[in-house]
Amino acid sequence: MVIEIINGLYLGNKKDAYNAHFLKTRRINIIINTTNDVEFMNECIKSGIQCIRVNITDQLTDENRMKHNRDYYYQLGNICLLIDKNLERNKNIFVHCRHGKYRSTCLIIAYILYKTRMKLEEVYDLISYKYPLVKLKNHLFYNTLKMFEEEISNK
Repeated sequence: MVIEIINGLYLGNKKDAYNAHFLKTRRINIIINTTNDVEFMNECIKSGIQCIRVNITDQLTDENRMKHNRDYYYQLGNICLLIDKNLERNKNIFVHCRHGKYRSTCLIIAYILYKTRMKLEEVYDLISYKYPLVKLKNHLFYNTLKMFEEEISNK
C-alpha cells in the first residue's frame, strides 16, 4: 500500500519498492530504503533512480536499544535535509522498509516534524489517518521522534 504523504513524498513497503509500474508512473527519482537487507531492484539502478540505504534495525536486544536510539536520532537531521533539498527540486521520493510500519514511517514523521514544526501527536495522527499501517506509538522509534521533536523545537 503506497500513499503520497505530501506532494512528491511517498511511503510504502518492500512490495511497493519492487513495483516497476508504480515507480515509473509516479516518476520516482529517489528511493530511500530503510532496511539493511532488502535489495534495490536492478531496474531502478539501471533507470537512473537514486537509491539510498539508511541502515536502521528494529530487531534489537535490550542492551542495544539505547545505543540504537541515539544512532538513529543522529541520522534524522541529515535525512530530513536530504529529503527537503530534493523535494524543493521537484524530485519524487519513495521511502520504504520491509512492512511500511516502523522504520520508513518514522523517517516520514521526522521529516514532517522538521518541515512544519507541528507537534508529534498531530503529525502521528495525520500520518495514521492517511496510512493506517502505522504502528509506532509503543515502539522505540516513537521515543526517538520525541527526542527529535524536542531538538527541532529548540531551534
